[in-house]
Amino acid sequence: MTRGTRIAVTLLGALHAVPFLWAACALPWRAQTTFSLLTALAGLGWAAVAVAGAVGPRALTRTWRVASWASLLWFLWCLWSFGGAAVYVAELYGGLGRGVAAGVGAGLAAAALPSVPFAIWGVVATWPRRLKAGGATLLLALLLAVGLRGTAVSDQRSDEGLADAVEQALAGAVLPASDRSSPPELFTERPADCGSQQGPAALLAFRALGDPSVQHHCAVAPAAELPAAIVALLASEHAVAPVLVVDVLVRGSPDRAGFLAGPFALRPGLDGACLGGRCLAAWQLVALNSFAAASPMGFAKMIKLGWSEPVVRDALGGDPGPLQRIGTASFALKAPGRVERLRRQRRDAPGETDRASLEAAAAAVQRYIRAAQEPSGRFAYLVDPHTGEGDSESWNLPRQAGTTLAMCEHGDRSRATQRAVRRSLDFMAEHEQQVGDLSMLVVGKKRRRAKLGSTALPLIAFLSCRDRVGSRYDQLIGRLGKFLLAMQRDDGSFRQRYRIRKKKAVDVDHARLFAEGQAVHALVLLEELASKENSDELPEHSEVRAGVSRAMDYFATGYWSHPIADILYLEENWHCTAARAALGHHRHDGYEQFCLDYATFRDRLLLDEDAGVGPSAVGAFGVSNLMPASTAAGAGYAEGLAAAMAVRQARGEPLDADRERLRLVMALLVRRQWRTADCVTCVAEADGGFSESPAAPALRIDFAQHSWAALGGGLEWLE
Repeated sequence: MTRGTRIAVTLLGALHAVPFLWAACALPWRAQTTFSLLTALAGLGWAAVAVAGAVGPRALTRTWRVASWASLLWFLWCLWSFGGAAVYVAELYGGLGRGVAAGVGAGLAAAALPSVPFAIWGVVATWPRRLKAGGATLLLALLLAVGLRGTAVSDQRSDEGLADAVEQALAGAVLPASDRSSPPELFTERPADCGSQQGPAALLAFRALGDPSVQHHCAVAPAAELPAAIVALLASEHAVAPVLVVDVLVRGSPDRAGFLAGPFALRPGLDGACLGGRCLAAWQLVALNSFAAASPMGFAKMIKLGWSEPVVRDALGGDPGPLQRIGTASFALKAPGRVERLRRQRRDAPGETDRASLEAAAAAVQRYIRAAQEPSGRFAYLVDPHTGEGDSESWNLPRQAGTTLAMCEHGDRSRATQRAVRRSLDFMAEHEQQVGDLSMLVVGKKRRRAKLGSTALPLIAFLSCRDRVGSRYDQLIGRLGKFLLAMQRDDGSFRQRYRIRKKKAVDVDHARLFAEGQAVHALVLLEELASKENSDELPEHSEVRAGVSRAMDYFATGYWSHPIADILYLEENWHCTAARAALGHHRHDGYEQFCLDYATFRDRLLLDEDAGVGPSAVGAFGVSNLMPASTAAGAGYAEGLAAAMAVRQARGEPLDADRERLRLVMALLVRRQWRTADCVTCVAEADGGFSESPAAPALRIDFAQHSWAALGGGLEWLE
């Protein structure tokens, strides 16, 4: 072994030891798992290689051989375990499961890329009939080059000096008074024409005095002259406040990012784009759903990754030329002398978690949800915050029920809220399909099949709203409860479909996400009601209690049983809410532990101040600054966390760390709530609503109800 090879192997051994030992300690949240043991052995093997390299060639040769075999065995075990888990999840949840399986495979490939070639080199180089180490080194270099090509994306900062000069010039601008009683919205899909000039520029969106149309202009000038050019353009066009100014300070090409980083070459809400002299500001690209259209994995359409080049090109006229990325710093001139720095269309302000701020946010989302209810009782599903256009057709019973549940649990006792609750319950009751003494809720004219989730979550809503409406729906509650019991298998799990004409529950290939947890939660509430009400309209208390016991036994033991169950979970929030609801009348240690295990897993996905993300992403769910962290996922996490905190409190466990995590999410929700007072490009219909993330602006009713439920939990636990 040459001196150069010895040094290289020693350094690589040390570099490999660190991530393996870290993974053994940090990734499994339970101690002494097979994964942690094998990973620790592999890490110790590579650490021994680093030490042996300092001792001598003979010791290094033997140690390298053993460590290489240990690392290859680790990889083969991971391949078997992760592969088995991926197949399990794919079979359990269908399309979503296949998306998760793809993510598991990508993670395993990323872990194997540096370690497996090094281990193969070690086996070959230390074998009696070894190949030359140079060939293995070349192979390793090629693998690393292919895998890491293009992973670095420039995250250039705007020229703060120029941005400050623009802000100061805007503060001194004198604009005519608006001829409208309320500030106009400034959304426009039209690109600004910046010509062929290269250099500092500013995109301005405003309305002129007496002109209802939105003006979108481009001012191009040397950096020293740009602030004055902006003010002169506003004066010549007779602009009235508010004015949205997006000064373009950084230019680059997204085509050079490489195949791995290409989807992230445009940062949502921070980067605009130009093509052939026409430019769209960052807020326009977001409003046009440029970051919610690309689906790189055809088998998992719900996964949207990065920006969509076809959408951006089409919005800019469709020319075949190269796209140009433009970084931006945004300002809103609300009134003469009043300039606000914006970040992703919003006033860049920290989220407050005092009681007044949380109550104001909860009150705003309550108004949004009440305004979204139609005369029939149905809640409109989606609203475009820039146009006010909505979608009332894409609704379903679980979303309707979830919104009603949030209103019953966290709404005030005003007439408006009470009326909204009754109208929604009446609307859901209209979809009852009775089969003997069973009832299920079904949407559609043919009504051939009933789904578990379409009945389970509405039943939770009917039971949770009972203190507001009394016993009005008790007969329906009883029939829906009997349906859930009829859907339960002997092992405690639930069938997903019911054939109405054949009057029988049927098995399907895949479980539905959330449905079984909702069924357990509904039965837990029904058990409590049956224990208090001696009514022929409800199932027997003993029957319901037995069904709850079977379900808790199953989900505590047989449900989530795959090789890496200690590391990976999916969405199990409803099991935590069911465990919380059962604290007063049906404790089950294993089921409560299942909830806490899941909550511990989810804690790791919360982005905190130590995650290295931007301040606006703290409190959300995500992986890095590459992708906008999900507001909706953060709200869902907070719902589950609040339920897990109740379970922990009942078990005498500490809550200080949970309270701090909950505070981070509450601050995020306050920051990301759509408020027309903070947004110059959105309409009144958006006030109080929530969207998926800064990259996906559409407001959805389920995002609003999850955020409302999270805010309600925050008010309870952050006292």
